[in-house]
Order: sequence, then C-alpha cells, then structure tokens
Amino acid sequence: MRMEISPDGQTVYFRGFTASGKQQVFRRRLDELNATPIEGTENTLYLNVTPDGRNLLLFFTAGIVKRISVNGGALETVAEGILGGPSNAISSDGTILFGASDLPIRRILPGGIIEPITQVDSAHGENGHDWPCFLPDGQHFLFL
Repeated sequence: MRMEISPDGQTVYFRGFTASGKQQVFRRRLDELNATPIEGTENTLYLNVTPDGRNLLLFFTAGIVKRISVNGGALETVAEGILGGPSNAISSDGTILFGASDLPIRRILPGGIIEPITQVDSAHGENGHDWPCFLPDGQHFLFL
C-alpha cells in the first residue's frame, strides 16, 4: 500500500477499507487519531496529491485518471487510456507525466489528450522510460 503526504506535511492519504469492507481513499490529519474516508474514491488503484495540496489524482482500471478535491465531491475525468502503473509526476503548474517500462514518458494535455514527450531508443537498448520526477523548476524532469 502506498500513502501520499500533503505538501504542507500535515495530512496523509491512503487506500484502506471501511468497517463494512468498502475500499476507499482515507484522509488523516497528523494531529488527529481517526482517518476519514473520502466519498467518491471507491476502487482507486493508487493516488497522488497535487502540488497545491487541494486535489487528489485517482487512478482506476482501464487507465482512467480522475481528480477530486481532498475534501471529497464530484469526480472529474482527467484522461482515459493511460497505460502503465503508478509511475507519474505532477508539476506545480499541473502538468502530469506518466512513465511505463515499455513506453516513452507521456503527458496529459487539456482535454485528456495523451502526448509522448520522450522517444525510446531501442538501438541503444532502451525499452521504455519510467518513473519521471520533476526538478525544482517544475519544467524539467528526470526519468529512469
């Protein structure tokens, strides 16, 4: 299980199960004992907190990515058909990058369009670009 910490370091978000056995994302402030389930987050595979700490990106089966306020509310579809696993990065301007062991790094453009931004060089033994990580300027990134 993977957890995410809010940018201010005061809240953790994680997947868990309610007393009735429903899988959801929970929010727990570090100065409180109890975690609270966030409605609308059922069946999330993994999650990320946006750099501004206001939203969660939720990843579902079939490569569906949705956004929800950290306080819950309506889900907004960000993109569909994202291949790969939890290998992603979010910049301070909201740019979302995805990696996969057998694909180039891709980013999500407005309207959910997925655009490759690196090229896999199979002539030099590359088979994919994975685990993107933004540098402090929020524009440049590294990847494996």
